[in-house]
Order: sequence, then C-alpha cells, then structure tokens
Amino acid sequence: MSRKRIRPAAAWISAGICFALSLFLGTTLQKTDLPSSPESSDLNQANSAEEAVRAFLSQVESGDFNGLFETAQHIHPSMDSAAAYNAALKNRFENADFSSITIQKTESASGRMIYLLQSGNTSYGQIEVYEDGEVYKAGYPLIGSETYTVEVPSGTVLYSNGTEIDSSMLKESAVTPANFDTVSGSFIPEADCYELSGLLGFPALSLGNGTELTLMQDPITGHLLAGLPADDSLNDYILDAAERLAAYPAQDGSLSSVSEVSDTSQLWYQRYITLQNLWFTEHETSSFSDGQVLSVMKQSDDTMTAQVIFSYYAKNSSRDLERTWYIGYQLTFAREDGTWRICSTAIDNELNPGNDPDVIEH
Repeated sequence: MSRKRIRPAAAWISAGICFALSLFLGTTLQKTDLPSSPESSDLNQANSAEEAVRAFLSQVESGDFNGLFETAQHIHPSMDSAAAYNAALKNRFENADFSSITIQKTESASGRMIYLLQSGNTSYGQIEVYEDGEVYKAGYPLIGSETYTVEVPSGTVLYSNGTEIDSSMLKESAVTPANFDTVSGSFIPEADCYELSGLLGFPALSLGNGTELTLMQDPITGHLLAGLPADDSLNDYILDAAERLAAYPAQDGSLSSVSEVSDTSQLWYQRYITLQNLWFTEHETSSFSDGQVLSVMKQSDDTMTAQVIFSYYAKNSSRDLERTWYIGYQLTFAREDGTWRICSTAIDNELNPGNDPDVIEH
C-alpha cells in the first residue's frame, strides 16, 4: 500500500497552527497527521502521547499486534481472549488507508489523553493514552456484541484475564453438560452455566492458579464447553476411533471395530447400529487422510471431549466416480475399567476447513 508522507517541517508548522488556534478559540481539540516515519516509533518506548498513538497505528498497519491486547486491557478490562481481540482489530482496520488517518485530541478523562481516529468520513473510534512509568502507551479498547452460555465443571471458580468473574453471571448450577444430554451413567459430570456478554469472540477463561481452560463449541446447542486441557497422549486413539465411526457406513469397517471403542449401552450407539450401510456407492479405492485432533479437554477425571477432523476419499473407476468428504466430529468419551469409550457423538463438518468453498478443490 502506498502512503503519502508529510515533511517534518510541514508537520511542525501544522502543529503550531493548531496550537495557536486552540489558544485563540479556547478549545481542547487538536488535530495532527501521521508522522513521516511511523515505523521508527515503538509502542513500548514512546515518550509522548501522540507518538504512542502513531506507534499503535504503525503496528496495526504492519500486522504486528504484539502487546496491543494488553494495553487495551489496561484501559478497558474484558473477558475477551487475545486471539479474539486481534482478529477484531485486524477486521476493523482491514481496508484502512493509514496515510489518511488523522488523530484528534479531545478532553482528557481520568488522567488519560483521548484521541479520535478519523479517515475522511470513516471513524475508527477512540484511543486512550496512559503513562506507564516514563513511557506513554496507547490502548485501543474493542467491545463486542457476542453472548455465550459457558458450561464449566461444577464448583469452578472462574477467572478471565486475571479477574474473577462476577457471580451474577452464573445462571445455573450442577446441571448436566450439553454433550451428556442423552448419556446415562454414574460418570456424568456436573456443570455450572455462565452467561457472558459483550464479547468479541470466545472468552479467555482460567482457574485461579492461572491454568487456562480449553473451550469448544457444542455443535448442537451452541454452548461453550469448558474443561481442563488434556495432553496429546490419547490423540492417536481418538483419531482412530473417529475413523472407525466413519468407516462402517462406507462399508470400509465392521461394526465390531466400532464397538471396541464405544459404550454400546448408550443411545447414540443404539441409533448408530440401525444405520443402513448399503446406500454407499461401491468403490475399489478408499483412504483416510489429514486427520487431526483440534482440541481435547477433560470435563472430569473420567470424561473427556474432543473435536476431530479428517478427510475420506473413495473412488469407483468403473462408474468414473470419485469424491473426498471433509468430516468433523465432536466425540465425548468416558473411562470404563481403564478404557476410554465413546459415550456421545455429534457431527460438525464446519470444523473442517476443507468445507470452505475457497478451500475445496473442484
């Protein structure tokens, strides 16, 4: 992107004129253009308020969002994750012409300097500058409109970005988690339900000791399921179980192979065994590929939930047919006699990027 530069001399003249007008008109409004070399500014070394704002814009333009979430949190603490903030920030400035953005100083509040960011008729909101020691830092808060119901293991004292979440956000206690709704057994965990609002995306949630909770969105209810992160030692087992589930309807696997990794007493399995696997087109070639466990978490010591994606390819040469399916599953497991078995399933093909029209090969 080409950028127009203002000569340093012109910048000083412009600043002088604005200062004189502010004295004459008695206004606190000050307008200034971007510096000739914003790349030379550094967010953590700015020694003036305007320099901090310019450094912020320079970082955003370069795509370097390092540290911007933390400065925004200083101004307006939120429950957002850094990833959600960075995505929203990128989207906000995606089509910005940074060479035309001006900064306007307005009334300060609470000892902070506030600047409005404007480009022609486009407003980019306000940014606040605060002093951290002898350094000025610019925070750009973003407030979202998303609301999520979050299910956490019952009794969890929930934190977000180091701050305990207010108990007024707790809506239900000791309920059955959404992914266990049709499950039976003494191992079913209990969950507390929070309603979190004003979010940009998935929140950042943790325990009081700083342990971050893993989140995944239940494809049936849309609730966010939260649990302790699980290590990857079971990933191969989880992926193998998922592929077994897909192989049987395609006549590439036996029902007995599915039962080996399943809790056969559960409702999902009783429905699964009624599936007709004769509808699938005969094929002489098939294969699984690109298998990946996206996320896995424990909702209790004896239960875990995973989201898995993989591709399935089949070909029938005699009919000149071939196709690749891009599959996504959410699988819930319970440990029985030391063995993890599937006790609940949900299809969520949107998890698989292969289903994005821009990704699928035609």
